[in-house]
Amino acid sequence: MAGAGAWAPPERRRLGMVFQDYALFPHLTVARNIAFGLRGLSGRERAARVDELLAVIGLAGLGGRYPHQLSGGQQQRIALARALAPRPAAVLLDEPFNSLDAAGRAHVRQEVRDILRGQGAAAILVTHDQAEAFAMADRVAVLNGGRLEQVDTPTGLYHAPRTRFVAGFLGSADFLPAAITTGRLRTEAGDLPNPGLPACARAELLLRPEDIALTPDPGGCATVIDREFRGGTLTYTLRLACGQTLRSERPSTDLHPLGARVRPELRPSHLILFDGDTTIAAECLVGQCGCHPRG
Repeated sequence: MAGAGAWAPPERRRLGMVFQDYALFPHLTVARNIAFGLRGLSGRERAARVDELLAVIGLAGLGGRYPHQLSGGQQQRIALARALAPRPAAVLLDEPFNSLDAAGRAHVRQEVRDILRGQGAAAILVTHDQAEAFAMADRVAVLNGGRLEQVDTPTGLYHAPRTRFVAGFLGSADFLPAAITTGRLRTEAGDLPNPGLPACARAELLLRPEDIALTPDPGGCATVIDREFRGGTLTYTLRLACGQTLRSERPSTDLHPLGARVRPELRPSHLILFDGDTTIAAECLVGQCGCHPRG
C-alpha cells in the first residue's frame, strides 16, 4: 500500500464505492457484479467470496440473476456486496437510498447498516436526509457552504448544537427571545431556570416541537393558527402575542381547534441558549441522554 502522502491509482486505494444509482453492470450476473473487483484470487476463492457475501446480504441462490430481475432494495444490497468484496479499508456511500420509496428506504438502510456492522467495515455516508444520518451514523459531520460546522454523535448534534445553523438544520427548531434574571429565564411562553448566565443578558432559547406541551386556557398567551396531522402526532403552530410563532408536537389524540387559546408549557430536555449564531449555554436536564461527551 502506498505510504502517507503518496499517490495511488484508484484500484489500489482500498476504498469501496456504492453509487446513488447503484451502477451495476446490466450485462453481468449478480455473481459477476460482486466478483468484479476481486483480483489475485483463484476461481474457487472468488466463488467462495461471492457466495459468502450473497449469504451475508440475504440473497443466497440469486447469483445467476441479472440486475433487472431484482427489486431496488435487492440491487442496493448487491451494490454493497460488490463494494465489500475486496475487503476495503472503508466504504463510501453517495446518497445510496435516494432511488427507493419512503417505505423501502427505512427497511433497506437498516439492512445496510447491519451488514456494514456485521462485516466490521468503516463507512462514510453522504446524505441530505437528517433522519437517515441519525439512523445510520455513529458520528455525523455537518457541512454548511463547505465549512465544517460540527462533528459529533447524532444525539450530541441534536441536543447540544454548537451553532444556530446546526440547531436549525437537524430537526425543527424555534428560537424564542429570553430575558435573563437572577435564577430565571423569562420568555413570552413561560419561564425556565437560568443555567448560570449573568442577569440582564439577553439570549435566544432553542425550542423543539417536542419541548412544548399545550393546555387549553381562554386566557393563554398563544393562539393555535395551524394544525398538521402526522399519523401518531399532530404538529401545532402557535402565535404568541408578540407575533412570533412556535411549533408544538403532541399526540394525535391531543386535539386543539384552530383559533383556540392555549397555554404553552415549556418542558425542554436541554437548555440551549444562543447569542446570535453561537451557543452560549448548554445544559442537559435529563441526564444519561448521550449528548456528551462531544467531539
